[in-house]
Amino acid sequence: MRTIATCCAALALTLAATAALAGSDAVRIGVLTDMSGPYSDNLGPGAVLAARMAVDEVGGKVAGKRIELLVADHQNKPDVGVSIIRKWFDVDHIDAITEMGNSAVALAARDIVEQRRKPALVVGAASTDLTGKSCSRYLSQWNLDTYASANGITRALVGNGLDTWFFVTVDYSYGTSLQAAAARTIESLGGKVLGEARHPLGAHDFAPYLLQAQSSRAKVIGFVSAGTDLIEALKQANEFGLAGGSLAGGSQKLVPFLLFPTHIRALGLEVTKGLVFADSFYADHNAETRKFAAAFMAKFDNKVPTSNQVAEYLAVRNYLRAVAAAGSDDAEQVTEQLRGMDIDNFGEAVRIRADGRVMRDLYLLQVKSPQQATGPTDYYQYLKTIPAEAAYLPAAQSDCPLMKR
Repeated sequence: MRTIATCCAALALTLAATAALAGSDAVRIGVLTDMSGPYSDNLGPGAVLAARMAVDEVGGKVAGKRIELLVADHQNKPDVGVSIIRKWFDVDHIDAITEMGNSAVALAARDIVEQRRKPALVVGAASTDLTGKSCSRYLSQWNLDTYASANGITRALVGNGLDTWFFVTVDYSYGTSLQAAAARTIESLGGKVLGEARHPLGAHDFAPYLLQAQSSRAKVIGFVSAGTDLIEALKQANEFGLAGGSLAGGSQKLVPFLLFPTHIRALGLEVTKGLVFADSFYADHNAETRKFAAAFMAKFDNKVPTSNQVAEYLAVRNYLRAVAAAGSDDAEQVTEQLRGMDIDNFGEAVRIRADGRVMRDLYLLQVKSPQQATGPTDYYQYLKTIPAEAAYLPAAQSDCPLMKR
């Protein structure tokens, strides 16, 4: 039996080949993601599957045209991502790009999107600049950004006396942006940042960074990374005994600013139990989320979808709704429709703000213990809802020019 990765690679080649033969009778969407690097578990083949599920839901056609997906790996390199996007727009004549999963790639792509006036449905890239100073009418951001990730958990912990922090941060735009936002919140509440250690993307040995964090004597060690970086960092922190053998308690509290089901699956509930974090999706929210999660898991080796993979499904699904409503894949008409309509968030109507921020609520969740879990994929206990207006940067503080019109 072929693996998921092999199937997705074959899918990408097939889609690219058929796309070369396509004409104006197709709606063409480019999924630019990390297919094999440190973010591939959170995005990658699962994001491609999520996009395909959205296409399949409408029977593979919209507005009288067949729907085609092009898939490419940006390798987490902005120059590679930009080269792919230019070819897609100028040679393959795609109608929209989606995912992008890396803030440096998405920020590098922004000017091309603006010049070509084509919709960009950003999913995994989390920099607030994408809906701030680098905003575009054609760009929308569908999942967590660094402001939302930084503020919810820091406010909760500093308010409970955990007021000294040390950061272990991935050294590129996502990490630096999120850390800066978290530090501002901590300091505004009277807390202190005692230090930081920055690691390269795709790091394997976290011992030097963890030793710095340990020697800082900070009450909280904040991990600003994702994918395999976060898995390795938390695994090695547990081995070091930084948190008394459990990441949720002990002499120093370890706090990941992102925590996906892929991390929990890799580390196990015994290690991750008790961790509190904020995310935009959990499967037991309502009947529609349970239905989607079950369908995804049945197609993806029983893996719980990450919120990024879910957001990819929502982005493509609602883009196709906008094409259907416009009766055309014309970029201007579809952009106008997408910006003006209710976005279907699993039966709950949300809107896209003028800066491109998709205003989905977040949920404060806690990882269950092995004793609490009712099955191997029962990970979360719901604590409370964080309304979108409280989760994301207030409109009055935005430096997006589109917000000032």
